[in-house]
Amino acid sequence: MIKLALSVLEAAIFLISVAITGQLYLSINLIPQALFKYQAGYYDFDDFLVVTIVYTSVSAVILYISKFRISGEIFRSPTLFARELYFVGLSSTVSSLIIFVFTKVFFDPNFILVQILTVVVLFIVLFVVIGVRSNVSVFASFLRELLRYTCSIQGVLIIIVCASPLAMAIYFKKDKDFANAINQIRNLSDGFGLQWQLTRLYDKTPLHQPILVQQHPKVPDSLFVLERSGRLIALDASGEKGAVLDFSKRVGPVEVENGALGFALHPEFANPSAPAKGFVYVHYTDANGDPQINRLSRFDLSLPNQSERLKSETVLIEQNRSTSGFHNGGTVAFGPDGFLYLGIGDGDDKANHQTISNSLFAGIIRIDVDARGGDISHPLATRPKSGLTANYMIPSDNPFVGQTGVLEEFWALGLRNPFRFSFDRDTGTLWAGDVGAEQVEEIDIVVPGGNYQFPYFEGTRRTDADIPKDIIGIDSPPYFDYRHKANERAIIGGIVYRGEKHAALQGKYIFADNAAGQLYAIEVDKTGQTEKRALAKTDQFGYVGITAIVPTGSGDVLVTTLGSKDAPTGRILRLEPRESALFSDIVDMFASLVGHGSGQPHVHGAGYWKMQAPNTYKDNCSRCHGADGRGADNLEQAIARIMPNFADPKWQASRTDDDLANVILKGGAAVGQSEIMPPWEDVLEQAEIDSIIEYIRTFERSAD
Repeated sequence: MIKLALSVLEAAIFLISVAITGQLYLSINLIPQALFKYQAGYYDFDDFLVVTIVYTSVSAVILYISKFRISGEIFRSPTLFARELYFVGLSSTVSSLIIFVFTKVFFDPNFILVQILTVVVLFIVLFVVIGVRSNVSVFASFLRELLRYTCSIQGVLIIIVCASPLAMAIYFKKDKDFANAINQIRNLSDGFGLQWQLTRLYDKTPLHQPILVQQHPKVPDSLFVLERSGRLIALDASGEKGAVLDFSKRVGPVEVENGALGFALHPEFANPSAPAKGFVYVHYTDANGDPQINRLSRFDLSLPNQSERLKSETVLIEQNRSTSGFHNGGTVAFGPDGFLYLGIGDGDDKANHQTISNSLFAGIIRIDVDARGGDISHPLATRPKSGLTANYMIPSDNPFVGQTGVLEEFWALGLRNPFRFSFDRDTGTLWAGDVGAEQVEEIDIVVPGGNYQFPYFEGTRRTDADIPKDIIGIDSPPYFDYRHKANERAIIGGIVYRGEKHAALQGKYIFADNAAGQLYAIEVDKTGQTEKRALAKTDQFGYVGITAIVPTGSGDVLVTTLGSKDAPTGRILRLEPRESALFSDIVDMFASLVGHGSGQPHVHGAGYWKMQAPNTYKDNCSRCHGADGRGADNLEQAIARIMPNFADPKWQASRTDDDLANVILKGGAAVGQSEIMPPWEDVLEQAEIDSIIEYIRTFERSAD
């Protein structure tokens, strides 16, 4: 009983040490960046909760076990206390290793060191109060015993173990294979014990970056799959693939967020007597020229061959956009009212924010592609300032109809990048996932005339952007939002499940995070929900992760993952219950560690990445740093001011290759620069990073 009480007391000291560390670790730098460059943790409440639980529980167990080797009043005996202090260090070390390997909390070596020193000081203070008091000789005896124990075999072993977190952090930075192995464990453990799984379909069928899948309305066992390159294919039940439409030449180079983004079949598709029996509407980018173009087109799949289908393209909307390629939105969908809805981002251009008069960006639009006329719809009155609109009418009940000079297509505005949205089958409610900027992802219930507050709000987070004096439409906060984590940074809007197959999912909104490779659920009939529940995960994440969540008529939920741009590793997955979650997790972990089933891009040699360097830079860096390295012109001024000019010889001379590699790997916060620069160590291969640095060095030679 005394051993247990003493262990509880020591665990409480650990709890206090973590609380103190949380207040100190960002202001006390015990590890100089010149010695070891690392990224600060910036722990939020959830992170601290994880850290506190781990440290407290691990210390309680280890220090309780230590009592069976060190029996006696440890705070009154210099010899016993010296030995106990080593077990205190061991407790901190094991806790930090668990956090490093098995959690998503940022691993901050400075936090670990501050915590160790804090807990040691607290223990020594308690020893002085209880055992030393005014007897200096007792404290001197403690120091002698501490030195003697340090020189023992057991003491040396504990010191080596205590140094392991820093050693692992250094090795994690230097060895890409080791880092990937740790990241695989982190992703697996993050979803440990999930009750659902994503089962791969058509595993023998090569798929090149499937961006969206839709069920054939008349043939339930057949699917249409849109590949990002601009190919629409059909899959039968056996996985046999047939080409339906190839417009890849009109898409051009597929970089960053460009490519084919979404498609919708007309409600009368496959109805043999309907004029629209073969109509499919596709949203894609044309990156063949400068400027790039966002385009919504109709193709007729009822025509007998691909050549004629391609010639049938009828353009509805065509808009010029910046060459960055970011924020295109994606979803094309017919609502329960029969009108076509399109979600389109801001085009990475702040001129598109909070306006419905310039262009059809940064919102959701609603059009009548059947041009029914009469009381239902009317001809276009205003057109975008750059681009064309044709071959549809404006629904007469659109929220901004009749206002002078506005583009009446707008259904909602104030969105940054509504990549995926869907309609609730039972209620008709439109749910959208809006991809966030720096800190927050959000889910919106979209209402007619709703203004979803970007850029002056990001989710529920107030930004530095000015709130318009006269807000257009209805100022609408998100239904749900969540802050960025190391692995959660890009929401994929989903569906409200109304199928009969999975009763546990009934009435829940299922969505995903592309960066995390996970599916989540929230309630749709409750307000004020603050937590999302993880459902299932895939081992494809980041830039090769989840792209869409689609229901089928049979009650299944299908998920597409993008896969590599260089190999046909894309997937179609089906959400299913897990019968033995723990066993499956263990199998998945071992399979992942030996390299099976990851679906991650193939590891190429340095020569390949050197050739790909301009595209790698454009995909990953040009949005902020500009195509010429001088900084992007279309960023907010607060961001633009901190962008370095790669073409400046003084800047080039002030940065070594190691400096550049460090900021690319660990992010701007690691070197005291902008947190906007994310860490890329989980995404880019070392050869890619080397090639980017070499490419950045060419900007000086090409300077004016």
